[in-house]
Amino acid sequence: MTIDERLQALTESVELLASLHRDLERETSEKIRSLAVIAEQNEVRAGQMDKRAAQMDEHAAQMDKRAAQMMEAITRLARVVENHERRIDGLEH
Repeated sequence: MTIDERLQALTESVELLASLHRDLERETSEKIRSLAVIAEQNEVRAGQMDKRAAQMDEHAAQMDKRAAQMMEAITRLARVVENHERRIDGLEH
């Protein structure tokens, strides 16, 4: 193999490596852009999820308050029933 042939083979190898490097850089850049878009979408979704979680917490607090009110009403009704039973028992004797 002559020096010219060696230089030609070396030049072709360098050109091939440079081409592969450019392709890899392009692919990497595209993937980075795609990941950036996905990250932005995830941030939006996370914000929506935080908002929804806050709404659910508020709704749960309202339900707890209503449940407590219902328990109080049931307790009052139980007292009324007891009082009526005592009255009925008193009338029967």
